[in-house]
Amino acid sequence: MMDINTNYKISVFGDFKDISVSLQMMVKLTEAFQEYELVPNTFLESDSVIQQPIIRPRLDTVNGDWEIMLYRKRIDIKHKLNDEKGANVLDIGIFKDKALSILQILLDLFHFSLNGLALNTTCVKHDFNPHIYTKFVTPTVYYLENEPVEWTLRSVARVFWELAGYSNEVNVVSVLNRDFDTLKIQFDINTASGSVTQQFDISAIDSFIKQATETYEQLFNDLNADGKLD
Repeated sequence: MMDINTNYKISVFGDFKDISVSLQMMVKLTEAFQEYELVPNTFLESDSVIQQPIIRPRLDTVNGDWEIMLYRKRIDIKHKLNDEKGANVLDIGIFKDKALSILQILLDLFHFSLNGLALNTTCVKHDFNPHIYTKFVTPTVYYLENEPVEWTLRSVARVFWELAGYSNEVNVVSVLNRDFDTLKIQFDINTASGSVTQQFDISAIDSFIKQATETYEQLFNDLNADGKLD
């Protein structure tokens, strides 16, 4: 399992248009995230209405392992550090705690409202069981004799989680994808669009991230039960 390359990303949704690019904003972000060694920068966000990109603020660590992207309707907090063996050296629990601290700083700075939350993880594995297809799928006779080398298995469950006293619908999405010599494992755990009846405060965010990371670990362990991935 050491060859797994994992990216973690937490996204929050709302209206962030007022967090725009200016000298004052860049100074404000620099001072707020100095402890985390995050450096303000910019990126281009496409706009289908005015049909030209919009300059938006972002923050990155010098080595690129952490990045914060401030879109107009979404903020992404992402970790993608890899060691020389290709394995993410950061435990997802540590990622959860640091991402929550970053969100708290942003909330204190800008006092915005949040109406959606998501945890996304992507794992890429190059050393895996060549017969993994039959571990997850009951194939037809032809594909049993000629095992596919390219395929996608996608599963979606909808569950109800209590977040700060409110019941919320949550989508739990798993995607297992083989592309010849690469096995990609993706999880997308998100509050269902249109089902949110509350504005999420830091308590609700903390509850969501805690349940989402626990679900991620359970899903990953289930996938690898009895060494199916190896």
